[in-house]
Amino acid sequence: MGWLQVLRGRVQQKGLKQVAEELGFSPSTISKVLSGRYGARTEKVQRRVEALLSAPAVPCPLWGPLSPLECSSKHRWAREVRLRGTGNPETLRAILRCRACPLRNGGVK
Repeated sequence: MGWLQVLRGRVQQKGLKQVAEELGFSPSTISKVLSGRYGARTEKVQRRVEALLSAPAVPCPLWGPLSPLECSSKHRWAREVRLRGTGNPETLRAILRCRACPLRNGGVK
């Protein structure tokens, strides 16, 4: 299955706004890519779809096997909590482990 079919299927399942947020693009960008009216190159969107929606699970040392999308979501959560400077000791340990993960530093972003 090609990346556009994967993207279309995800949008049908989750909705345009949620998928755009998951991928880090605006809903209008995703809509234009899907309709073939995007005025720029689509390689960046393609790479994000392939990395986050089409890739196999990653072995997270903290939470166990995660899809790349779940990994990215957990990492964003850890970063937001760290920036706020809030959280209990368990949460703070999780943040530090997530930040030090070799998959984050050289793999899924």
